[in-house]
Amino acid sequence: MAVRGRIADAAAPDDARTRIVPVRQVEGGVWRATGTSGTAYLAVFLQARALALLPAGTGRGAVVELLPLPR
Repeated sequence: MAVRGRIADAAAPDDARTRIVPVRQVEGGVWRATGTSGTAYLAVFLQARALALLPAGTGRGAVVELLPLPR
């Protein structure tokens, strides 16, 4: 069963490609990117609780698939 969540920001949406973005859950149950829109560095994974799969054109408020990270 897929885990899905609403994205509070898309960390600079990209209309050309699918992206995998590290995210953490914030107030209200939505998910926010833990890093910048560029390449994810290892440090941003320390704050992340999941990876969000953002299809091309995904924008703020979209419901996307989440891949939970082990704690």
